[in-house]
Amino acid sequence: MTTTNHSWAATRAAERRESRALDARLAREAADAAAQRRIAEQDARRDRDRADRESAERRRTEQRRARTAARAAARTRALTWSSAHVVELLIYPIALLSFALAAPAMAAYGTTIYGPLGVLLAGITELGMWAFALAIVASRHQTPDRPVVGLQAGVVLFSLVAASMNLLHGLEQGLTAGIVMAVVSIAGVTAHQLTLAGAPRSRAERRDAHLTALVEAKTDRARRLAVRDAAATIGTDGTAQLTYRPGTYQVHRRALAATTAPGRHGAPPVPGGEGRADDWDWALAALVEGADCVGSRLTNDYDYDLDYLDSDLDDDHGGGVAVLNRRDEESGGESRADLRQSTPPRSSSRGGVDPDHDLETGSTPRSLDDLRDQLRAAVADGRVDPGSAESIRRTLRCSAARARQLRDETAGGPR
Repeated sequence: MTTTNHSWAATRAAERRESRALDARLAREAADAAAQRRIAEQDARRDRDRADRESAERRRTEQRRARTAARAAARTRALTWSSAHVVELLIYPIALLSFALAAPAMAAYGTTIYGPLGVLLAGITELGMWAFALAIVASRHQTPDRPVVGLQAGVVLFSLVAASMNLLHGLEQGLTAGIVMAVVSIAGVTAHQLTLAGAPRSRAERRDAHLTALVEAKTDRARRLAVRDAAATIGTDGTAQLTYRPGTYQVHRRALAATTAPGRHGAPPVPGGEGRADDWDWALAALVEGADCVGSRLTNDYDYDLDYLDSDLDDDHGGGVAVLNRRDEESGGESRADLRQSTPPRSSSRGGVDPDHDLETGSTPRSLDDLRDQLRAAVADGRVDPGSAESIRRTLRCSAARARQLRDETAGGPR
């Protein structure tokens, strides 16, 4: 019994020792774990602090760089602007000095005349001329093509007013004081107008502006002459429409002269109706259609011949009557106008002259050989239809009989 009790007590003691050892081990492990957590937390805190410091340093560095770049850009812009506005930097200080001296003097002078509100006199004398001066600069920058004569007149007028007012004010102290005050009053605006408002242009700019003005003047004159010489087409409802003759012309003072530029033909006929060559053909076609000749060879070819009858009115005033003659094969002869030698007609300044001959100059008669040479040249240039007498007559400015003869010779016989 004693032995059994002794073994049980030893066993209990061993279990208690093991339990105490286990508790001690667990306590040590817990302490180690807590220490590790504290260490990890401290490391994480140090890492965060280091990252925050580095981030703050980077931000400060970037901010310094940004400020440096901004200052450099501002300095560059200032230098660029200064180099481009050297004149403004030199002139506007003079203007400010002039205004600073003249405005208080005018304000004091105004109080002696108008009382306390007289200080506003400086706004009329000094600010008035400066308002017009700055308006000139703004107008030249915003609308360069707009004239500034009115604004310049305003500058001159208000400068005279300011100079006169300061002169009268200075005469109270003496002539010298009046002259000095008048000069100081307008010195700034005068320097401004001489340098900024009317800056001289380069030679190339002046040449381009002169050429542009010449082109505009000649174009405007050509348009006025074209409107003056345009024919009017009257509709059945009474409406009128101008019909122009397109082509190449020399622009003279009072008339347009037909010419032939390289690679271009002379003034072509103006369309006057559907499928008709020009306004004369349209009018003649209307007459033929009214005479029940629609569908005939005459109306299909539109090859009409206009002759001009001689009369005292024609000889004296350049007038004539346009008629539709029969062809040689139909009439068996030629009219007096056909037999007459071809000469260039008079100017259209006289009434009744064929407008097709209006632009011919000179009075030297042309022989048939001359007309043949001119026809060959015109055919080679493509300016004439050799199968149309009317085309030959209009191009060579000859009579209808000569045109038919040249047509027959070119085509190989009468058609």
